[in-house]
Amino acid sequence: MSRHVYLVPRSRYFSIVPFTWDDGRRTEECDGLSAALRQIVGIEDAIVVSRPGIMKP
Repeated sequence: MSRHVYLVPRSRYFSIVPFTWDDGRRTEECDGLSAALRQIVGIEDAIVVSRPGIMKP
């Protein structure tokens, strides 16, 4: 198993876009989470997707 560490000195990556699956369907918090993640140096953008209501957990 290989391990990748992103956004550390000497990494080949200079930015990332995290994708977060919100299984709890906390849609009222998604914008805040995305905004907070984008404040981190090296985060280019942030994607948060909530589980649709018709999907069972």
